[in-house]
Amino acid sequence: MNLKKILTNQKKAPEQEHFLALEIHESLIKVAVWKMEGNEPVIASMGSFELWDSEESLINGVDASLSMATKDLEKKPTKVILGLPEPWLEGDKIHPSKTSLIKHVLTELGLKPIGLVTSVQAIIHHLKKKEGVPPSAVLLEIYPDKVTVVVVKLGKIKALEEVGRSGELNKDVQEGLARLNLDQLPSRFVLTNGSNLENEQQQLLSYPWQDKLPFLHLPKVEVLPAEFSIEAIALAGGSEAVSVSVTPEPSLVSDPDDNLSSFGFEVEKATTKEPLLPPSHPEPAEGSLADASPPPKKNRPNYFKNISGLLKNKLTSTKKKSGFVIVAVLLLIPVFLTISYLALATAQITIAVKETALEKTVDVYYGGETMPDSINLPVNTQTLTASVSESISTTGETLVGDKATGTVTLYNGTDDEITVKAGTEIESDNLIFLINSSATVASTSASFDENGFKTGEEYGKSENVSVTATSIGTRYN
Repeated sequence: MNLKKILTNQKKAPEQEHFLALEIHESLIKVAVWKMEGNEPVIASMGSFELWDSEESLINGVDASLSMATKDLEKKPTKVILGLPEPWLEGDKIHPSKTSLIKHVLTELGLKPIGLVTSVQAIIHHLKKKEGVPPSAVLLEIYPDKVTVVVVKLGKIKALEEVGRSGELNKDVQEGLARLNLDQLPSRFVLTNGSNLENEQQQLLSYPWQDKLPFLHLPKVEVLPAEFSIEAIALAGGSEAVSVSVTPEPSLVSDPDDNLSSFGFEVEKATTKEPLLPPSHPEPAEGSLADASPPPKKNRPNYFKNISGLLKNKLTSTKKKSGFVIVAVLLLIPVFLTISYLALATAQITIAVKETALEKTVDVYYGGETMPDSINLPVNTQTLTASVSESISTTGETLVGDKATGTVTLYNGTDDEITVKAGTEIESDNLIFLINSSATVASTSASFDENGFKTGEEYGKSENVSVTATSIGTRYN
């Protein structure tokens, strides 16, 4: 037996199809490769993050990131989910000012769009899936020259504002929120732009938001990982885009203009378009029937055919029998008809109920007079008084009392008048005293006889100069 031939002739398992997610920021490019595992999209690989500032650098940046993301794939994917900034869209299509740029990128790189989402909507959807509840937050898309402020409540965008960047991010954000003029703001900031935002996070954490804007408490400040937004675009839009893009391709080579008109591009020739993923998907109204395909019909046995054959056989084999058999068979017909009706007359109805988050504002009154048709809370006033005292026993002894005071006479034995300042120390019997106020002492004076000879001299003096002892004790008295 030629095993080699048998193994060679075996069909190879078909390679799993891969898809692309392309996010274009105001100045940043991100690419991811994703695939379906069961009914869920998963990230297969990530491309490099590239900067751009012109149409040429945008094409080159997307190409470089694509090359990094698809380097390990034998067949390069071409179907792509587009993730664009919110201002780049008008309704559910690309803004006319951006269509030429996006079309040029797609045609140059041979990409085929199968879906379109905004980065903000994808992030909100991804946060909801990760956290299990619709998020409420102030989402900040931070760019070098501006910041986009998006207020999200229970997973819905309530307001959006763009503000030019200055040197102080906290004041830029405050300006954007003040323009929106909302009664209450979610106490949570979520920062994203694909780079290190630790500096910006610290600026927002240190700002007194409760004194400036209607926050219930000091907002929490979070920074999303750099790859969070591109993952959100792939995972949030991927499953829906694949589920609606089921039309088989007419040929292996796809027309570069396929699907472009669905995004707002002008296409010269008509092409067969696949259904596309809009930026947001309206869900069926609450309580309405889901627009689902009817359940497949079961292969039920043909009761009427069986009954006909049975009757034919019976009548052929009982020609010689009495009419009793015919009557018995005729009586069985209603029974078989009833069984057939009950078996065939069945239907399956699927009802989908939309999960809707409700917001309601109510007035709550507490204390004082109660208000009818309102929530009233009783208030009790309690006064608490507390006092604390402590004592400790002391040991030892010390000398207490007043310092001794008195007066002294100062003498000057020089020929010049001198002034003694207050606080000057004088000593007597090794005891130190301080002069309380300044005193002036006259110079020495001399006496002479009639012949002009000096007969004596007298020191200058200042009497009753007040002094105070430097320490307490009887020895100073």
